[in-house]
Amino acid sequence: MNPTSSSQDHSTNHMPDDLAAALPAGWLVAAPDSGDAPELAELLRRHEESARGWASSSEDDVLIAVSARGYITRENLILRDEQGTMRGWASAHDRAAGRMLLVVVVDPMLDRATADIVAE
Repeated sequence: MNPTSSSQDHSTNHMPDDLAAALPAGWLVAAPDSGDAPELAELLRRHEESARGWASSSEDDVLIAVSARGYITRENLILRDEQGTMRGWASAHDRAAGRMLLVVVVDPMLDRATADIVAE
C-alpha cells in the first residue's frame, strides 16, 4: 500500500513517536486497506504455518478486518520493512461494551530481536 494514495482515510498520525523511533531504519507504519489483503493473507498464512503447522486463512478472511465495513469496528496497523515487505499486522476489534479482541501477527521469518520490536 502506498499510504499517500489510499482512497480511505485511516491515518496513523495518532501513532506515538516512540513507536516509529523503535522500528529499524526505513520501516513504515501504515493503516492497511482492502488492496493489502493478498499480502496480509500471505503474512497471516506464514504465521499460521509456523505456529501450528498448517495455514487456513484466505484473502476473504483478511478482508473482513480491512475492508471499509470492517473499519466500522476495527483499527489496523501494518509494519513494512525497508524493502516494503509486510512484517507485522495489529488488529483491534471492538466487540461490545468492555470487550475487545487484539490480534498481533509477526512475520516468523524475522530474527528474534526484530520480531520483539514488531510485536511491541
